Amino acid sequence: MTVIATAGHVDHGKSSLIRALTGTDPDRLSEEKSRGMTIDLGFAHTTTPSGQILSFIDVPGHVDFIRNMIAGVSHVGLVLLVVDVAEGWMPQTTEHCDVVSLLGSKRFVVALTKSDRVDPSRITEVETDVRSQLESRDAEVMGVVATSVVTGAGIDELREMLGQAVADIAGNEDAQRTRLFIDRVFTMTGAGTVVTGTLQGDIAVDDHVVVVRHGTSVRIRGIQTHGQKADTATGPIRVALNVTGIGVDELTRGDVLVVGEEWNITTRCDATLQVLPTLDHSVTKRGQYILHVGTSDQEVQLRVLRDDVIKPGEQGVVRLSFRTPLPMLPGDRFVIRETGRSETVGGGVVLDAHPVASVTKARPDGTVQTYIRERGWVPVAQVWKDTDQYIEPVVGEWVAPAELITQTRMNLELKLDRAPRGVDISALQPWERLLLQQIDGVMVSHGVALRGALLSPDEERVAELIRDAGRTGLDTANVPRDVMRRLVQHGLAYEHDGIVFHAQVLDGLRDVLAELWREHPQGFTMAALRDATGLTRKHAVPLGTVLDKHGLTKRVGDVRVPGSRY
Repeated sequence: MTVIATAGHVDHGKSSLIRALTGTDPDRLSEEKSRGMTIDLGFAHTTTPSGQILSFIDVPGHVDFIRNMIAGVSHVGLVLLVVDVAEGWMPQTTEHCDVVSLLGSKRFVVALTKSDRVDPSRITEVETDVRSQLESRDAEVMGVVATSVVTGAGIDELREMLGQAVADIAGNEDAQRTRLFIDRVFTMTGAGTVVTGTLQGDIAVDDHVVVVRHGTSVRIRGIQTHGQKADTATGPIRVALNVTGIGVDELTRGDVLVVGEEWNITTRCDATLQVLPTLDHSVTKRGQYILHVGTSDQEVQLRVLRDDVIKPGEQGVVRLSFRTPLPMLPGDRFVIRETGRSETVGGGVVLDAHPVASVTKARPDGTVQTYIRERGWVPVAQVWKDTDQYIEPVVGEWVAPAELITQTRMNLELKLDRAPRGVDISALQPWERLLLQQIDGVMVSHGVALRGALLSPDEERVAELIRDAGRTGLDTANVPRDVMRRLVQHGLAYEHDGIVFHAQVLDGLRDVLAELWREHPQGFTMAALRDATGLTRKHAVPLGTVLDKHGLTKRVGDVRVPGSRY
């Protein structure tokens, strides 16, 4: 469901228009009613004759409350721009449109209010100017209508226009992982703590979510969407969540609820920064900046990457460092304001939510290829958490740049060449152990990787005889002692009681062992192994002993349980 936010200069009639559209006064605070001015976010909804729900966030228009305005327009799909047709485009109209454009909201429906006070030529003049202003920001104007809350003119037409715009947007919104930036916190008798916000992703009653700021886990006790109870909700949609496990004094606007295992939390990111062309100075690291993400805002340290400054109207790349952790992904949008000048500086898009390169070396571009190149070997699960993209692993669960894969393989080949007695795999990285298995002629056995070609011809011949003997093993009387000793040292053969077995044969018994443990969860006896393999006791007993040596089994009393290498 598309959420609609208002935007526009103070006293242009945003709240009055929402009241006319929905029958609900979005100004809920006594101070707002006494002053006749919106100072905080308001919420309302209505259902069109076709059954479509229009969900509104009403924002304050006064410059003193721009912080609240930014919190309201984050993560909305449609903007209802309100312009007093008598006054026309004004300073806060500019700032509001700049903010929503920086946050990625490009779809607008325009309401020209107080149309009963002017003649038709003025309406045409203002509409032309508004369209020109929005087009200069690459916005899509989905409709313009002249309205009056006094006469009722245009209200029904506006409602229909908004409904059509929402219908046109529906289905174009990407699926997202669960995240809720809180915009209200309050208590209800008999319910306890309630939070509201615009939901991204999915949530259900009894789900457990984490408060990112302090890591507290809370349970979703109840869900309401537009005043109706629900068992589940799928964003984007306005929701009220009754949460247990936390008090109302432990939450505030700007806190974020997430499904913990879906997110890596961050306190810095690399991002683009588009500086507004109306700014009268360049942006540098000097300045007191505020970072606005979702409904949150906090002080941020800004470093310009590659250059020292970003000029007005230009785009650069910056590193943002902040104290309160946030769940962020590439593609997330933000706004930067400077407190000293009390002005909106610009905004941008996150490129890397967890940068690892230094400020002097970082070259983020938002691609998963650059993300991997800067990190080397990375588990694909971490790639997904950090980038929201799934990459096919190269080996096991790991992925790496192509040149690093080649270099790693070459290093392994060199180690094998320099270690005639084999390479101790316990000293290798997990991805190296997996890559070893892809090198021709390499055998991994009993913690040692050995290239088969390094065996002498006599060793190769005897090793093949032992392998061909299978589960019964080979009588050691048929094996030269010096050759067998070297094969045992290499971890290729295991001997007991005059019978020698090949390591590959032992590894080939894994399925047999698994079935035995399914039948005997507490451990299987030697008799069970004999029956499962079809061997005589003469061969089953030595086999059981070498399985212990190989680490696939472990003897506990009279039974075998899984060993360290199983």
